[in-house]
Amino acid sequence: MREQIKADFQEIHVRLRQLEKAHNPQDENLHFVPIVQADASLYVALLQLAREGLAKVRQHRDYFLKHDLYDDGMFWYDLFLLISAGGVRVVADKGRSSITPEVINGLTEVLVEISEYTVLGIGGDIIKRNYEALGNTLWAFYSDDLVTLARLKGREVGVREFVAEAISGAQKLRNRRLTG
Repeated sequence: MREQIKADFQEIHVRLRQLEKAHNPQDENLHFVPIVQADASLYVALLQLAREGLAKVRQHRDYFLKHDLYDDGMFWYDLFLLISAGGVRVVADKGRSSITPEVINGLTEVLVEISEYTVLGIGGDIIKRNYEALGNTLWAFYSDDLVTLARLKGREVGVREFVAEAISGAQKLRNRRLTG
């Protein structure tokens, strides 16, 4: 089953790697540095990949409720890293972007929805990467409406505490930057 699932994610994982290469041409370690550019086309592509990835996880719901998302061939792990690094780039660029609220809202919803699967697994690093992707997205595009959306979606999915922690982290980063 694991090999079939990995194969199901292969095509979107290839697209994700191409997207990363375009926005991280020096192949920097995205755990430590932001990507070189975060623009509207990147976020539209991230949202599309995230939606497709969530659909594939839901296709194998019973499996992923009992196994880690790592079994997808590391698609979600790599996607979380790219989303997180994109959020850091947006903050570094002082929020100057043409990324629409609809795209950010959609991405935030998917990041909350996929957390149902990250918090159920063995835990560890995949939870942290999901947390960072959600937290950095909230930090970069912070608004009361976005926070409310994340909270509502978190309650709906059953990951209220996870979302509350991500919001708290984003608020701390935001406050530190504002007082900074």
